[in-house]
Amino acid sequence: MRIEEFENAQMSKPSIIVGVPEVGLVGSIATSYIIDQLKLPEIGFIDSSLVPEVIVVHESQPKYPIRLFGKGNLAVVLSETPFTPRLSYELAAELAMWGRAKQSKMIVGVTGIPSRQRMEGETVRKPAVLAVSTTPEVRDSLKSLGAKPFDEGLMVGTYAMLLKHCMAHAQSSVTLLAESYIQFPDPRAAAAVIEILNRLLSLEVNTKNLLEESEEIRIRNREAHERDPTGDATGTREPAGRLQIGE
Repeated sequence: MRIEEFENAQMSKPSIIVGVPEVGLVGSIATSYIIDQLKLPEIGFIDSSLVPEVIVVHESQPKYPIRLFGKGNLAVVLSETPFTPRLSYELAAELAMWGRAKQSKMIVGVTGIPSRQRMEGETVRKPAVLAVSTTPEVRDSLKSLGAKPFDEGLMVGTYAMLLKHCMAHAQSSVTLLAESYIQFPDPRAAAAVIEILNRLLSLEVNTKNLLEESEEIRIRNREAHERDPTGDATGTREPAGRLQIGE
C-alpha cells in the first residue's frame, strides 16, 4: 500500500479526517461535503493491490477511488469504495504512520451507527453523535463539543482498526459515530457529525444544504416505514446485546 502526495500538497501538522462508505454513507457524505464547502484541492491518492478493481470518473476524468484533499492544517481522506477486512487493516496502519510522519494533530474517523429511532421516522430530535478517542484530553472535552462518550460496546471494521493503529503509534485519534439510517444515505447524520467537527477542529462548514437534502430522504424513509412498520424492509436488524460498527 502507498500514499502518494502530489507536488501541490502543502500541509503543516494537519488534522486528518477519514470518511469510508459504511452505515448511512455518513463518512462519505460528510467528507465530500467538507471538501466541496472548503474548496479543498486534491493533493494525492492511496492505492494498494487490495483496493477493489474500480476507477471512479468525475467530469470525464478517471480518479483513484481513495483520494486525499487538503491544505494548511487540514487533510481529508475520501473513499468512494467499501473496504474488505484486509484493506481496512492495511489502510488504518498506513494512515496512522502517515499521520505520525506528518506530525498530525489528530486523525478523526467519521461514520454512522444504525439507529432504530431514525428508521422509525423520528426527526424532531437531532441525531446524537457518539465519540471514542485515544486521547484523555479529547475524551474530557467531548460533552462540551456536543458529543456523547461511547462508554461501552464493540467496534469492528475500518474505524476500529484506525483506533488500534493510532494507539500503537501514539497518534491522537477520535472516531465520531452519528445515529443514522441503515438502508438510506443520511445527510442529516452527516450534518450532525460536521457540527462536532466544526467545534473540534475549528472549521467553518455551513450544513444548511445537507439539512435541506435530508428532508427528501426523510420523506422516502417515512414512506418505506409505512409499507413495512417493522422498519426492517431490507431484512437488516441491529445486533442485540452489543454495539457493532463497520463490517
